[in-house]
Formats: sequence, structure tokens, C-alpha cells
Amino acid sequence: MTRWLRARPVAGFVLFAFGISYLVGVPLLMGVTGMIPPGAGLARGYLPRIGVTYGPAVAALLLARLAGTPGAARDLLRRALPTRRDLPWSIGIVVAGIGLASLALAVAGVGWAEQLGIVRAHGGLLAAHLALQLVVVALGEELGWRGWLLPALAARTTRLRATVAVAAIWGVWHAPLLFSGFVAASMLLLGVLGLSVIFTALWARAEHRLFTVVLAHATVNAPLFFMEQIVAARGPGDVRLILAWRLLQGTYAVAALVIVGATWGWWRAREPHLSGRAAHG
Repeated sequence: MTRWLRARPVAGFVLFAFGISYLVGVPLLMGVTGMIPPGAGLARGYLPRIGVTYGPAVAALLLARLAGTPGAARDLLRRALPTRRDLPWSIGIVVAGIGLASLALAVAGVGWAEQLGIVRAHGGLLAAHLALQLVVVALGEELGWRGWLLPALAARTTRLRATVAVAAIWGVWHAPLLFSGFVAASMLLLGVLGLSVIFTALWARAEHRLFTVVLAHATVNAPLFFMEQIVAARGPGDVRLILAWRLLQGTYAVAALVIVGATWGWWRAREPHLSGRAAHG
């Protein structure tokens, strides 16, 4: 198996990531959800997901351990830790992410006054969502997608092709959501592609460190997860949240087009300092 993984590391990663998330994570999700009382909103919303969201991370660590260089798994984990250099970008990412979500909600009909009132009443819950998104969702996914898969592909081809390939795999990994209707699936894939471009740019800017990408992923998810929980506590679902989510996916796609168009030559080049051994450390 080690010989096969060394010869086909990307295929091995995809098999491990999907296998762990769906064959282990989904049964755990179904079983654990039923054990947590419906009133335990945060615990019920996040804890059962760990087996799914950490599929890419476990796959990355397995590939680093089985087909990488000595210490590659440890180096992968180390790259996810924040450094002092990440602080300015981290502040900007949180402000931008929450700001974009707030703007999308406002355009969708959730006025500024209503949003401010919700945050004043439930600010601690918003912070909890951000922290749980960071640890439970974003870290588990990004150790795989940008921690292992993107470097592995960028070692072989241009940044743009590597990014599109990661977006395709990341999008298919969300398979259950792709069956929620044509419009929802299309917007999800559009958003995944846009975010993949943005996250690649952050990853390269951070010299392959992962914390800012993990934080960006968490900040993208947390505001609407928070609003969804507030709405669920009040009664039936609010169509304004669906519209806000679609607006955000379109915004990420437009931002990605601007980024690629403004730095086209950079995207057509390969990422330096990545060797042909598929970024194992």
C-alpha cells in the first residue's frame, strides 16, 4: 500500500478523505446526533460532524505519514498554528468575513437594526460559532484541502489548475448538498470555486502556513450558521437567509474573478519551493 500511495498520492488522499468522511463520519453523524438532546444547539450542531469534517485532515496526516518524508505529519500540524505574522491578516479576515455576511443579510432584507439587535442579544453565541467553526469544521477540512492537496497539486502544475482541481474535489466532497436542487447546487459549486481562489491566494501569501486560511474558512461559515440557529429558535425558516447565502456565493465568485484577472501571470505560474514529491512536508 505504501508503494501505491507513493506512486499515486493524490488518488490515495481522495480515497482516504472520502472514505473516512462518508464510511466513518456519516454513520457517526447519524448515531451521535440522536444521542444529543435537541435543545443542546451548539453541541448537536457541531460535535456529530467531527467524523465528517476531519476526514480530509486524517487523510492528509495518513498520506504524510505513509508516503511522505520523516516528520511530514508533524510539520503539517505545525503549519496550522498561528504566528505573530498572521495577526494583521487574521483581524482583516474576521472583519471582512463578518462584514460581507452582514451586507448580504442586509441586501436580503435583514436590516442593520435587526442584525445589531441580534448580535447584542446573542454576541456570545456568535463567538462560540466562530470558535467551533474554527476547531470542528475549518481545521479538519483545511489540513486536507490546503494543507496537503493544494501543495501536492501545485508541485506539478500551475496555481490556477491546482486551485480548480482542489475546488472540484472539495465541491464533490459536499455531495449531499449537491442534491438539494439545481440552483442550490450550482451556487454551492460557484462559491466553492470562488473561495478556492481566495484561499489559495491567502495560503501563498502566508508562505504555505494554514492558520489564516483556516480562520477565513471559519469566518465564511460562522455568521450564517449563527443566524440560522437564531431563526430556528424563533420558528419556521427564513427565506432571507437562503437569499443571503446565495448572494455570498456569488460575491466569492466575483471576487475570485477579480483576483485572477488582476494577477493573471501569477496564477499561470507554479508555486515556488514545492518539490515534485507532492508536498509531504
